[in-house]
Amino acid sequence: MPVKPALQTHPDDEIVTTCASYELTLHPGVVSRAEVDRRGSSPTTLYHQMEVHSVTMKGHPKAWHVRLKGGPEGRDLDLYVGDPRHEVARITIELFSEGYDPAVGDLGEISESVIIHTQAKTCPPFCTV
Repeated sequence: MPVKPALQTHPDDEIVTTCASYELTLHPGVVSRAEVDRRGSSPTTLYHQMEVHSVTMKGHPKAWHVRLKGGPEGRDLDLYVGDPRHEVARITIELFSEGYDPAVGDLGEISESVIIHTQAKTCPPFCTV
């Protein structure tokens, strides 16, 4: 069971995008770009912000959630971030190959990385009339 942060997330503002057999859930008022870098392949962009996201009613999120599902290794990952001062610029998560078992004592092989960039353009301040 994932542990949620004490700060309130805005799940109604989350969006889901599907690309290259991955399903990614994110908050468009936080995430500007997300990509997967599989070893031996070129990085795949799962999400790239195309429009300014309005945060005028609720303000900028102080906590947010990213969920990655699917891909060649059938990922199922939830990440909750409490960031009340908006200090996180980027998060890189390195993932073990399918079948990794910490009980075996093997250090495991890293097969892919997920990179979450958090420089989303929002209104305010990037508002147009």
